[in-house]
Amino acid sequence: MKLEFGKYTDITNLAKKTNPELFEQYERVYVCPDTRNWWLSCILKGYNEDYERDEDSWLIERAMIEYQTERLTNACLVNPRYLRSILADWEGDCWDNCQTGSFEEAVEIVDGGFGINGEDEQ
Repeated sequence: MKLEFGKYTDITNLAKKTNPELFEQYERVYVCPDTRNWWLSCILKGYNEDYERDEDSWLIERAMIEYQTERLTNACLVNPRYLRSILADWEGDCWDNCQTGSFEEAVEIVDGGFGINGEDEQ
């Protein structure tokens, strides 16, 4: 897994293995390490921005997850071991969501023009 500062990485399989009860509903899960926190974006099929069922909609949920530790360094933010801890502890709260009409459009919004690292990249 290749984690880079300021760039999203697809972590769908890792998220579903680490916290299956929470992440099984998502089509894709992405993470972006930043200074002292992580940005998490999840794509959910069949819901609108009010969390009502809408089979023609795709919902992007976004969360900032602060990882509190005295010894957090930049190297920790790109270490998958810390990422597993964060995914296991996350309770699913989001600070923002965005509704789209297609999966492709949802991925483009997460991408933001910077590209997305694949889960199998080293």
